[in-house]
Amino acid sequence: MWFGKLKIKILSKLNKMIAIIQARCNSKRFKNKVLKFFLGKPIIQHVVDNVKKSKKLNKVIVATSKNNSDNKLIKYLKKKNINFYRGSHLNVAKRLSDLAEKKKSNFFIRISGDSPFVNAKIIDRAISLHKKRKNVDLITNVFPRTFPMGQSVEIIKTK
Repeated sequence: MWFGKLKIKILSKLNKMIAIIQARCNSKRFKNKVLKFFLGKPIIQHVVDNVKKSKKLNKVIVATSKNNSDNKLIKYLKKKNINFYRGSHLNVAKRLSDLAEKKKSNFFIRISGDSPFVNAKIIDRAISLHKKRKNVDLITNVFPRTFPMGQSVEIIKTK
């Protein structure tokens, strides 16, 4: 009986699903976009709130860069007690994979930090599909685009 519980704990750790919201403030076209207020709160807060509505996620983390330009974002995330990670500015893929590795996750959901209308039902649908097809490296509704812009969800295998 004890062995069975241990096995369940190990399996649940391997199946941990985290959402990584990639966000930064240093945009050439629209600086600090994720911190701009929209309907009474910053865009990043809308994204975090909507992603947290998912019934199938274990953790939500905002991944940003170590650049000073993102210090304002970190200050906001700390104030709101939102999990965050700082990594490479130029290599976004490395930033996301380093975070997934740190969290010991074999896969993660990538969400854009400037998508305030991202839908938790789409996230949950992607996770359900992933559970049926764990051997695939990528589940996406972006290539080809099958949902409107701002509804992009990707599950990316890390190992």
